[in-house]
Amino acid sequence: MLYQLREKLFSLGEDFVIQDDQGNDCYLATSKLFSLGEKLSLCDLSGQEVARIEQELLTLRPTYTIWRDGSEAATVTKRLGFLSEHFVVDVAESESLDVQGDPWNHEYTFMRADQEVARVSKQWFSLSERYGVEVQPNEDDVLILASAMVIDVINDKR
Repeated sequence: MLYQLREKLFSLGEDFVIQDDQGNDCYLATSKLFSLGEKLSLCDLSGQEVARIEQELLTLRPTYTIWRDGSEAATVTKRLGFLSEHFVVDVAESESLDVQGDPWNHEYTFMRADQEVARVSKQWFSLSERYGVEVQPNEDDVLILASAMVIDVINDKR
């Protein structure tokens, strides 16, 4: 499934609209203002929260936790890299995802056990605050989308 993530340009925090490949809105993500650390809520169109993202404050490297249904679903941590950017998504009930890519061109590949499970690309869209996330069948779309938003938030802070 191909999604389009669009960051809202005139918002005070990190706010996103996520659309499907037909241009229909699927999810909305809003940031919580005036909180310690970054906090985002990913909601479906009925307003039901499907994931919550919270920045871990007392860590050496940027780290965010993704919560679903009150339980920790994954932790996204930025790893040190020289020529490319590297993230690890430690998934609670599955194998970890290895995410590597180019932060300047917003191109990333999500891998699990040497198999591509998702790809993020800004090249699919010409506007500057819009990029695509292609998720392979039978993968957790919400977890991949939340992880892609975490990477965007970390890169925006740079």
